[in-house]
Amino acid sequence: MFKFEHFLTDKECNDLVKIINSEKLRPSTVTVYAEGFRTSYTSDLVLLNNPIVNAIDKKIANAMGICLPYSEGLQAQKYDVGQEFKAHTDYFEPGTKEHEEHAGPRGNRTWTFMIYLNDTLKGGGTKFVNLNETFYPKKGNALFWNNLYENGTPNPDTLHWGMPVEEGEKIIITKWFREKGHGPMFDDATP
Repeated sequence: MFKFEHFLTDKECNDLVKIINSEKLRPSTVTVYAEGFRTSYTSDLVLLNNPIVNAIDKKIANAMGICLPYSEGLQAQKYDVGQEFKAHTDYFEPGTKEHEEHAGPRGNRTWTFMIYLNDTLKGGGTKFVNLNETFYPKKGNALFWNNLYENGTPNPDTLHWGMPVEEGEKIIITKWFREKGHGPMFDDATP
């Protein structure tokens, strides 16, 4: 797990928040688990074909050194007071129906890159349960972690909980990288 402070500028965060708030958000979904497990709202930013969104998408891929065809489109989540995403992992558990339905030809999720777009007044932390480590929303800061070990097996230490917002709101963007894509996986031009 890695933390990148000030990955986005205040202007980049503000521009993204404006775009997200101008969109019709949909209730966030999950591939498994019960109702009430995830209570946030989502915007599929990738569908907007917005130059600001596209630039941030490329900035994330460049930071990771992984080419865009090995990633999913950028997504935003918004959490109001009381909303949360209970402890979960971002990989698809091998040997399950979830893996069969969602890993498919793209393979499993290798990395998650998440950015806080605002400072949440109270609550809304991201708690890595097995590591007993909590990060609180700080505008522009990014967290990223490997969902799979180098041998391709799931990393259970990535179990994380989007804790309930107690005051204010939490707005984040998330990008997931995959095992398979087309063309070269790594951008040799990235330092």
